[in-house]
Order: sequence, then C-alpha cells, then structure tokens
Amino acid sequence: MAMEWVPDRYFALAGRPVMQVRNAEGALGVRAMHPATGAFLPTHALYTRLREGSVDLDELDRAAFLALVAAWRQRLALRRRALPLRWRATGDALFPWQTEQEGEVLRLRLNPYLPDFPYSVMAADQAVDELADWPPAWLRDE
Repeated sequence: MAMEWVPDRYFALAGRPVMQVRNAEGALGVRAMHPATGAFLPTHALYTRLREGSVDLDELDRAAFLALVAAWRQRLALRRRALPLRWRATGDALFPWQTEQEGEVLRLRLNPYLPDFPYSVMAADQAVDELADWPPAWLRDE
C-alpha cells in the first residue's frame, strides 16, 4: 500500500504552486505543480530551496495557495483545450480516453453524476480540469 502524503506547508516559488508534504511517519517531501498539466508531482530538486529559502519563494496560507492553484489550473486548462490533442480509446468505462501532454499521461474520466461537468481531465490521478463539452481542437480515436 502506498504511503499517503498530506500537505504541511504551502508556497509560491517564482509564482508556481509548490507544497511541502509529510507522511504518517513524519518524513518530508515536496510536490510541485507540473507547468503543463497542473498536477502536483514529487520533486527532490526543490527540497533544498524550500528548506533554505530563496528570494523567489513566498510562503502562503492555505486559502491563498488554493486560489493560486485554481488560477494556474484555469490558465493551463484554457491552453490545453486549444491544443490538437489526439485522445485514444482505452476500453475502460470510467476512463474511456487517454493522451499525453509534454510527456505526462492525461486520462479523461466520465462523471455520470455531474451533469454540468460530464468529463474530468486527470493527470497523475488528480482532477486538473472539469469539462462541460468536448473541446473542438481535440481529436478522438473511437
């Protein structure tokens, strides 16, 4: 079973959302928002900058961090929706289409109980965008 990591501290590093996370045993880790997908991915490269500080590092409270995440994800979603991404069928009823963006796998999840947003774009098992309609620029392999 995978060890669960929970947010411990929130930051903007050069304006990019980054969080320090902690597991049940107290170990620290760092998750940074992927600049194309909007998913939080582990990064060891930023650990020292968070620990020692940096001129382009600002600690945020949870509300400010969530607002920053929402703004980044909205901007990234608009950009992604304009890309001619080719989605291929997976045969999975819950995640029927999959593609890649800048080396990261994206899956489309169906939301049958959310009529306003029937699709969620998933990156690293995180919902990074909610869609009301299929973007015109996207291609679907049936």
